[in-house]
Amino acid sequence: MENLVYSVMNEVQQELFKKHLEIDFSTKLSNDVRFRVNAFHQINGISAAFRVIPNEIKQYEELHFTGSPEEDDNQGKGINIGTDLR
Repeated sequence: MENLVYSVMNEVQQELFKKHLEIDFSTKLSNDVRFRVNAFHQINGISAAFRVIPNEIKQYEELHFTGSPEEDDNQGKGINIGTDLR
């Protein structure tokens, strides 16, 4: 895991990771594949979560919210958007 994590970091990110023992950043492995990365130290060594960043932004209707945008805006306090693990 350590080799994988360090292979997707630049030198500045590697130094920050060594100093703070955790880091959040994005990386692109090709023109079509981008990831958000959360790397961190645990008792048993280095771990990381890689989350795909979609290339296409979905329309509101495609997000399958229960109400309309007006209902989902939390009474003028902004919209809360979560991720879908499907």
